[in-house]
Amino acid sequence: MNKVRIAIIGMGPRGLSILERLNAIYKISDQNLKFELHLIDPRVYGQGIHTSEQSDHLLVNTIACQITMFSDDSVTDAGPIIPGLSILEWARQHGYRELNNKFLYLGNHICNEINANAYLPRRMLGEYLSWVYREQINQLHPNIKIIRHQQLAYNIDSMDDGQQIITLANGYTFHADKVFITTGHGENTPSPQDLMYLKFVQEVAKTNHKADFIRNITNTYSLHHISSEAVVAIEGIGLTTYDLISQLTEGRSGKFIKNTDGTLKYLPSGEEPHILVYSRYGLPYASRGINQKGAHGQYQARFFTTNAIDKLRIANQQNRGNGQLDFEQELLPILLKEMCYVYRCTIDKKWYDIEAYVPTSDDFTKIEQIFFGKLPSLQNYEAFKEYAINYLQTDIEDALKGNIDGAIKATTDIIRDIRDCLRYAVDYAGLTPTSHKIFIEQYCPIMNRIAVGPPVIRSQQLLALLNAGVIEFACGPKGRVELNYQTSRFNIISEFSDGSYTSSADILIKAITDTFYPALDKSPFIANLLKNGTIQPFFNGDYHPSGIAISHHHHPINKNGDEVKALWALGNIVEGANFYTYVLPRPGVNSRAIRDAGKCVLELFEQLETHEVVAASKVKNSQELIETL
Repeated sequence: MNKVRIAIIGMGPRGLSILERLNAIYKISDQNLKFELHLIDPRVYGQGIHTSEQSDHLLVNTIACQITMFSDDSVTDAGPIIPGLSILEWARQHGYRELNNKFLYLGNHICNEINANAYLPRRMLGEYLSWVYREQINQLHPNIKIIRHQQLAYNIDSMDDGQQIITLANGYTFHADKVFITTGHGENTPSPQDLMYLKFVQEVAKTNHKADFIRNITNTYSLHHISSEAVVAIEGIGLTTYDLISQLTEGRSGKFIKNTDGTLKYLPSGEEPHILVYSRYGLPYASRGINQKGAHGQYQARFFTTNAIDKLRIANQQNRGNGQLDFEQELLPILLKEMCYVYRCTIDKKWYDIEAYVPTSDDFTKIEQIFFGKLPSLQNYEAFKEYAINYLQTDIEDALKGNIDGAIKATTDIIRDIRDCLRYAVDYAGLTPTSHKIFIEQYCPIMNRIAVGPPVIRSQQLLALLNAGVIEFACGPKGRVELNYQTSRFNIISEFSDGSYTSSADILIKAITDTFYPALDKSPFIANLLKNGTIQPFFNGDYHPSGIAISHHHHPINKNGDEVKALWALGNIVEGANFYTYVLPRPGVNSRAIRDAGKCVLELFEQLETHEVVAASKVKNSQELIETL
């Protein structure tokens, strides 16, 4: 029986999906092979960044019923369907219950069952992923042997014969026949601006011992050193910021209590620093509507469809010899029409005939305001602060109406529901280079802000913290940072028609997750793969959105422009050639993450089968030659 060595580099959720599909597909294969499966990751297998060591106040940003690591009948072209527990089913079966807004292990008690729409602690997601990993290991076919390497990968050298030589950070080297690269999120080297801020902190340390600059927060425990006497400015008012706020408030024994009218009040512990928040847009991310779609419910596009995208591509190919699309000119009008349609149908409580539907000018104006969110001209900081508070209160009211009954959240939620159609349009340089740049840098932030925001509880907490004076807006839109050597503090400044407004902070935190640019990534592994030409940055023309270049089969493209067919890359490392790779699988919607994993593993088995046929043919030819002689 032949032995095949396979390596998975990175054992977070993406690597876990590869492991699950390998096990599932092996069981139906008729190959007489033994697998030696090398798992490479220094962290807890399965968890990735979702560590089970996190505090309970740090929440998953997806509801419990919409997270799974298993396939179901909706999944196509990914191998056999092997059902398994979603995180909701796992939590309920393993004795977790909801009590006083906390998720506790209560054994077999049947009371207080976890709500399907609950936002679970991230710690529980880590526990679930570890459980999935153990389940896969326990169910492995006897012919699959696991070898664990609690190390970082350091390099892969591709040999002429197709063998891959893997070197680990501790210097250990071994060869593999096939390799899956699922390394997840990385960290970039500091930018010139980052270095300027770090230098400033060093230079003012004697006059302001609280001064600090923190970038790329990967672990909120790193905030423990921040004094309650410090003023902390957080750049960005997105999902990462809510984690930071939670760690600096609830994480320091502050408490939220519910008022009789359902709003929240914050009771400070006295250990919180004073927090300033600001962003380029100025306003917080819109919160998600209360889920009314269940686990599997998904709006099906009427206008922004794959057929519509195909027609545009065919027309472009015929008219200009290139099927690439222009998002602003060709796709955005269809997306806005789709949003108009959902908005009007939700308000009128009936679905109109799509053949006859034409958006009214009033509806189109409303959707443009929702989508672009253009702020009015504001005279001063006080006017902005009043506007921001009203915006937050209105957004909370809209979110509580739900993502089916509430017209605003029903409309914005379709951006999540039709994400596969967006991928179909954008993946593998589907847009022109200029349009791709505009889409990534201008329109993705808009879609994230209106459709991929925090749970409404986070917005309610933010409002309570603003009312308690624990948090303030540092400035208005388009805030800029200046280094004040006289005060040894960071100044955050914005301009209004009445003049500028300045606030000051001892500590500046960038709450912005690094985009994966291979040439900037701090990982020696990525640097070595670039150096030896195994991978190359992905470019659409002269635009580099992020990620590495891959083929449609997820093989890295090497420096010679060839597919490295013994390697597959999935997840955040290919964000650029693929779009929106960092969401966890969802049950009942033919999850892209599971499909990609399945297709790659199916191709692995096809390669092995072809290799076996070729090897058998060579043996047969050799025997015939011997007999002839």
